Amino acid sequence: MYRASADFRRLHDDGVIAAVALDPPAEPTLSVVLSDGSVRQCPATDRGFASLLADLKAELDAEDLA
Repeated sequence: MYRASADFRRLHDDGVIAAVALDPPAEPTLSVVLSDGSVRQCPATDRGFASLLADLKAELDAEDLA
């Protein structure tokens, strides 16, 4: 979970993640609002959030290489 925390901190500090909200339906979903206004969702689990952060970080790294 430490890696996910570090990735979240970087993405938040870089302005990629603007807000995070927990939606409590039958299967809790975490909604992440990005700075561009788009919303990403994932299961509200450590693994689901870590996967979402890894995807965002990969997208950001790909943009940095371009």
